[in-house]
Amino acid sequence: MCKYVQRKITKGIPLVFKGCISIPVALEIQKSGADGVYVSNHGGRFVYNSIPPLDILTDIRDSVKKKDNNFGVWFDGGIRRGSDILTAYSKGAEFVGLGRPIIYACVLYGEPGVSSITKKFQFELQSQCDICGIDDLNNYNKIKNITIKK
Repeated sequence: MCKYVQRKITKGIPLVFKGCISIPVALEIQKSGADGVYVSNHGGRFVYNSIPPLDILTDIRDSVKKKDNNFGVWFDGGIRRGSDILTAYSKGAEFVGLGRPIIYACVLYGEPGVSSITKKFQFELQSQCDICGIDDLNNYNKIKNITIKK
């Protein structure tokens, strides 16, 4: 059992831990009764030579899905365009967080900025999916072999 969490909440409110970049920690989170793990290094600004979350995402997904296929695998880290979102999905993410671009757009331009950046991400992601012949980001087996080079 995870020493930090002793879950007494009944199902209904998902409990997802953010900041995981190792398989042993992900398995411990899963064992604690959480509903998912958010693969992220919180920007990596404070840990010298921290592993990029994208580099460990597939391994974490494979490990937790062996034990429970319903356990969620979320991701954030360096998402700046639609191709980054598709790459994260192709590496195993089931949800992709868009932190800084949304925050920056909000701070600089308010609601119109958030609307604009959201549309930009949707357009870029749709374009990438069309190019790759993808019509369902939830079909991991179909998209897991896609490689997008920057």
